[in-house]
Amino acid sequence: MVLVNKRWLSWAIRTAISAIAICGLAGQNVSGKDPVGSPGLPPEENVLILQFQQTLKNQQWDKALEFCSDRVRKAAAANQSPEVFLRKTIPIAELVDAKSFPECGLSWRGNPVDSSSLVVTHCLALPANLEAEAIQWRWKTSQVNHQWVIDFEVLPLCEVIERVSKEKAALRHCQAATELALAKVKVRLSGLNQKYIAGQPMLFRLEIVNESDSDLVYDSQQVAVNWPLNVVDSDGKTVECIGSCSQTFGSYRRIKAGETNVLFDSLNLASQYDMHKPGRYTVQYCGRGLEIGLPRPPEAGIGYERQACSSLKKVLSNPITIDVTNAAEK
Repeated sequence: MVLVNKRWLSWAIRTAISAIAICGLAGQNVSGKDPVGSPGLPPEENVLILQFQQTLKNQQWDKALEFCSDRVRKAAAANQSPEVFLRKTIPIAELVDAKSFPECGLSWRGNPVDSSSLVVTHCLALPANLEAEAIQWRWKTSQVNHQWVIDFEVLPLCEVIERVSKEKAALRHCQAATELALAKVKVRLSGLNQKYIAGQPMLFRLEIVNESDSDLVYDSQQVAVNWPLNVVDSDGKTVECIGSCSQTFGSYRRIKAGETNVLFDSLNLASQYDMHKPGRYTVQYCGRGLEIGLPRPPEAGIGYERQACSSLKKVLSNPITIDVTNAAEK
């Protein structure tokens, strides 16, 4: 039976739909001009961006608001003037000078097959100033009553930049804390057979040991499938993998500071690797399929573990040497 990873499947479906949508809309131009948005998006969306950019360049503030969503226009009406509102909430200079507005995300309000429900997120890099990294200002385009409109946060731009800067700083702090915790996490591999005989099951157990001072969450759904072990023979040659690739379904689990959890038990090495030849082999878990990070604080209405941030670092296990013999030698 093939197990399906819900998060992986959701990502795969969105990616496939995005590809289909973009391919189906590609190859069109805007009034003889090179589109400022992505060439794979609807031409009407590109026209909207060109017109919005031009009105800002010409300082036609009322006209610029006509290309915006009802939510944006309502917020503008509460300000002193359209000019004051737009100068306060969007990076006008960067928008006017931009040569392109590549999309950084696609989503759908409803049926993804219906192009009218498409929502395009664009990213625009703002000057770095004293920031270590440039800030990305995000704005969206979508169809309302078959008309493409622009939508963005109606907060003062300085507040948006401050919030994004704090989020980036918090993420860096979280990643640093995760790296410190992972330095004290061990993955322990154990052989369960008294003897390893060619043609018979060769069983192993894998455990995660949290020796850090922090609780962690981990996703181990891929740990026992898709060839998670490095197996080499006495000549240093990698043993051939056998079997087929599996998809999995899983979720994050918490491991408290000082705890040990079992990642897999009684994994049959011979079911995923060609172990029919007698000889000496070295087996080690390679870190594949194990995602570890700090937990997010609990929130009302959410009854499952979530990850605040993770690390790309792979935690390897201890190596184990085994001697495989023929059945006649046992």
